[in-house]
Amino acid sequence: IITHAVIAESARNSEKAKIQDEADKVLLPYRVVLDTHTNRELLSQAVRFVRTPAEKLIIQQTEQTSGAWIVEASPIFWMVQDQSAFILQNVIAIYSPNDFSKPAYRAEITVVSLPRQGGDHQSFWTADSGEKLKHESAHLVAQSLDIALKEATGALPPSSAVHKTFRYQEGSVEKMERGELISTQCDRVVIRTLRGGLMSVPARRPNGPAEAQACSDQ
Repeated sequence: IITHAVIAESARNSEKAKIQDEADKVLLPYRVVLDTHTNRELLSQAVRFVRTPAEKLIIQQTEQTSGAWIVEASPIFWMVQDQSAFILQNVIAIYSPNDFSKPAYRAEITVVSLPRQGGDHQSFWTADSGEKLKHESAHLVAQSLDIALKEATGALPPSSAVHKTFRYQEGSVEKMERGELISTQCDRVVIRTLRGGLMSVPARRPNGPAEAQACSDQ
């Protein structure tokens, strides 16, 4: 029985590895860009897009600061198979100036990028040494940081307390997520999922020219 279990587990692991390798093929054309883009560069660009007003400084993990709040970000990205969108999962921890031993706030925030319209996504993202890929990644991180900072400071609107199903685009594929509405804009919706995390997902497209213009003005 033990031998059979070991063989079965090995077969399952081998199949998982094959599936992962196949999924990772979408990233091969981006390897040069990804290998040269550091975490510090990503965060340095992201903080310039953060809308929450505050003085911001990127520091090394081993550095100490006096009288400052520490925001720790651990971003992980996925690219959808048709290469038209990215998904960010960012675990954010915020430490108060008086206690660096445990976070005063911690949350997992997911941000799904708006799906890119058009044809050759690979050429678009890799042009100019991957400048657009880096720019989009930084914007997603900035959005997640803004959501976390708003919630941590009580500036995030309260949830609707009504669970509903939200439909959104993950690239060219329609996805669904059950949760409570936090806020809505023309192009994005922020929800709290049943798992307790926060998600910012693309909203439905504007209905008609007037609504599209209002979204553009916003």
